[in-house]
Amino acid sequence: MQTILVNGNLMSFGVGSVGPSSIYNTSANASSELPFNETFTTNTVQSAGIAWAETTLNMTYAFSITSQDGKSYIVPTPRSLSKTGITHYFTDVAVLNPSCSFPQSNITSTVNIAPASTTAGLSVTALPIGFPDGMTITITPATAFGVDPSAVTLLSYIQQGKEVLGASEGTITSSAGSFPTDGSVIWQIAHCTAGLGCPTNPTNRPIDFNLRSIPTIDIVVNSVTWQITYLICTPGAQLETREIESGAQSTLTVLPSPSSPLARQNNLESTQTNLLLSGVFNNIDGGLQSDAAGPPLLVDAGLGSRLQNAMIFGLASLANLSTDSNVNTTTTTLTPLSASDITQAYTQILTSAAKYFMVSDSIGTASVPGFIASEEVIFSASMPYIVISSVLFSMLSVLVVGAQWRTAKGERFTIIGLGGVLHSDCAVRVLGEAKRDAEVKVVKGAWKGSSVERDCDAAVVRRLGERMVSLRKTTDGEVLCINSL
Repeated sequence: MQTILVNGNLMSFGVGSVGPSSIYNTSANASSELPFNETFTTNTVQSAGIAWAETTLNMTYAFSITSQDGKSYIVPTPRSLSKTGITHYFTDVAVLNPSCSFPQSNITSTVNIAPASTTAGLSVTALPIGFPDGMTITITPATAFGVDPSAVTLLSYIQQGKEVLGASEGTITSSAGSFPTDGSVIWQIAHCTAGLGCPTNPTNRPIDFNLRSIPTIDIVVNSVTWQITYLICTPGAQLETREIESGAQSTLTVLPSPSSPLARQNNLESTQTNLLLSGVFNNIDGGLQSDAAGPPLLVDAGLGSRLQNAMIFGLASLANLSTDSNVNTTTTTLTPLSASDITQAYTQILTSAAKYFMVSDSIGTASVPGFIASEEVIFSASMPYIVISSVLFSMLSVLVVGAQWRTAKGERFTIIGLGGVLHSDCAVRVLGEAKRDAEVKVVKGAWKGSSVERDCDAAVVRRLGERMVSLRKTTDGEVLCINSL
């Protein structure tokens, strides 16, 4: 049986949608509360768990996304697809061009912060840190590093939209003065390097950071020197409309962009999608639920989840580290991976965490066009037909092979037989007249291009022209006859 795929009728599919104000609540008071949509913020616990399951446990949530161009995509998906046919649908997608780096800030010398009270919010000095792309991170060092001397190493995810000046993580503003909407996420990595309250024994310092190969900032708070660096990752998302093909084993393939752009489906709004791509990291560090992204690196150590640390320092460097700091008898020094390796890990976490919000009904649902291609039979053969055909073909083969030994009933075609046929009054007389006439015309040059040396056979053929030649049976046998000229 031979089948081909035939496209079905155009139909509607419900896929994930990110509309205006679905991620960022523009009506919220940004000076006193997080402007992110509460439902979205709560659901980042689930998205962090998905990222942990896919990147650490090699599990797949909903669909796996592939592409023919090797790029990474954020793809809205239906909640379910046909298992019997191949589904094609058209949707807006986010094409990622991610990058992570430790950028050089505008602070090149040590910053000394006046002694501050151990009570948060008193004698606080804000420190704005500028970066080449126009982004500014404003921290309050006395609150971030001066309240708890026992916190010798810190790895903090700076949540987008957290614009409370006293927050230890800091605040982020773009060159326009508001928090960035390009989807960027930022981690602050810090450790004390000198001063009272900066221990060196493994019990109080199970983790240390090696930041010598990347740009850092030195800040002195309460006579303790802290070395700080910032990791900034940006998705570089561009929205396009693509055709998506479902395949076997719950795989979705993003097909190449056609020469003429497809009509936008408008199920992804640009700014809100970028905010989603930054917001999905809200619980990668543990956040609202301490085990949202898997187990912590160290319990109560201020370093966040093991998944977060594996992205920055590599899973291999964490292999021998126990989650209980009391078990670690030596200090483990963690060195950040190269920017390219961090970018690869960041992209994997991002695409996994965003899946939860791309399935229909998670944030919103939009109807997009598509069709189901099903297999149709173009040729079929039953077993009886195959048996009969095989038998007939075998019989035909025997006949063909056996025909070469059959006995001929007619005379063989030989020169003797040919001479006997031509030896007739009719043929001899007509051919003789044609030959004599041709010789005369050749000699006289009556034929264009002819000469005396010309072969008369061609002239005889011309002379005969279209005379009818027939083979007749007579009482004397078969004779060749040519009608008179």
